[in-house]
Amino acid sequence: MKVIFAVLAGLAVAQAGAVHAAGYGVGQESPSGAGVANAGGAAGAQDASTVWSNPAGMVRLGTEAVAGAHFLLPQIRYEDRGSVLFDGTPVSGGNGGNGAYAAAIPNLYFVWQQSPGLSFGLGINAPYGLVTDYKPDFVGRYSEVTTNLKTINFNPSVAVRLGGGWSVGGGVDIGYADAKLLQAVDFGSVCASSAFGAAACAAGFNLAPGKNDGAGEFTSTDFGAGFNIGFLYEFSPTTRVGAHYRSKIEYKFNGDSHFDVPANARAFLVAAGSPAGFTDGGAQTELTIPETASVSAYHELNARWAVMGDVTWTRWNRFDELRIDADNPQTPTNLLLTDWHNVFRLAAGATYRWSDALTLRGGLAYDESPIPTRNRGPGIPDSDRYVVATGLGWQATPSATIDVGYQHIFFREGPTARVSGTNSVMNGKFENDVDIVSLGLRWKF
Repeated sequence: MKVIFAVLAGLAVAQAGAVHAAGYGVGQESPSGAGVANAGGAAGAQDASTVWSNPAGMVRLGTEAVAGAHFLLPQIRYEDRGSVLFDGTPVSGGNGGNGAYAAAIPNLYFVWQQSPGLSFGLGINAPYGLVTDYKPDFVGRYSEVTTNLKTINFNPSVAVRLGGGWSVGGGVDIGYADAKLLQAVDFGSVCASSAFGAAACAAGFNLAPGKNDGAGEFTSTDFGAGFNIGFLYEFSPTTRVGAHYRSKIEYKFNGDSHFDVPANARAFLVAAGSPAGFTDGGAQTELTIPETASVSAYHELNARWAVMGDVTWTRWNRFDELRIDADNPQTPTNLLLTDWHNVFRLAAGATYRWSDALTLRGGLAYDESPIPTRNRGPGIPDSDRYVVATGLGWQATPSATIDVGYQHIFFREGPTARVSGTNSVMNGKFENDVDIVSLGLRWKF
């Protein structure tokens, strides 16, 4: 079973880039929603992807399935502005190259109408995940070199029409996560900042700050669970509002740590009374997928035009630190302060029914970043961004509709002043952007 979930997670977030939705969110859960910048998701209920955005909308559908794929082409560009070691000397190295990777993010939804007022659904998607991977000589290597989070979410749901225009829906979230973290360890600075001092470290162990790097890696997997609930109110067949809440999911990773330690650094550790420090063994950390809440509206102006919009809140302040505790008491805790804050996302979109078979889409969104400058790092170089989207839906047959979407995400400049575990400071800025092409097939049974 573990192998099966690992394969599914790899398919779900295969080398996902780090620049998409805020934080470590992917933000690509609906092929049709991609064309309107995912606006109005909790009220639109246009197809089976409403299982994710608001399961209450399932009562407006028959029995159908949606399969989608979102292709991300991200760019991460880092410009250094004077990164320094703990003693003030410059950090050697380059800009790390493009730390982001192209990705294919699939999702699948199914809705079964048991009766006109009762529907069941299932969603399988990858709502959270990221991969950043920089060159080994990256100037920010003491913060992160590789950050890899892959997730997959199973969301069985049910919806009931209550009458009087009201519907309610909810479900459970069963999540699987696969995590990998890799960073360089500056053993020269570890020694120089110890009781030995820089001179003794250079003379006795040939260790100098920024000159004797090792590496530390953490890997683990875990399962988590949560729930979601939504309400839909229809003023008329052409106007409706919706609200949706999705709970947090907590992952408690009990994994493995692996270290590469130069021979002279090992000699220092032995002399310092920590001969077993930085040796392979078990380690633990925790990660919380935050809760979200959305309020959306959908209105058809006439037979051709429809408009939609929403506000989404995400409780990112749950991610205040990343602490990796080793089983080995001689290996220090790896503590990364994050102090993220809660954010809002605003989106608006419109559709135009060109003909009975063709619908055109467009949308705009503004998405806040939860990351303060002092804690922005190469693992998640996130910043506030604007989304411009367009797309179309083509009903190829009475049963099949093809959806195509395109988004370009413009990121604001993301400065950083991250302090590493060895007290080096990463001074610089990130400039990011991403193109996303979405394809989907809707099939009515």
